[in-house]
Amino acid sequence: MSSDGRLAGSDGCNRLAGGWSLRDEIIEFGPLVSTLMFCEGVDTWLRDAASATVDGDVMHVRDAEGREIGTLERG
Repeated sequence: MSSDGRLAGSDGCNRLAGGWSLRDEIIEFGPLVSTLMFCEGVDTWLRDAASATVDGDVMHVRDAEGREIGTLERG
């Protein structure tokens, strides 16, 4: 995530890109685009990210319904 509101990354197989904004300490993701290559053993949960909050060094990622779908630790 960069300060200009854009993000790019990888789930270990596919590339992800999109936008983000910060409102009331909640990170909101705009539509994310992703490549759709098949990679055995790779979980593709990141493409469903809609929002996130940060607690210390852990980002809690939620889907559009507000359910936590995963966490990311600061590297």
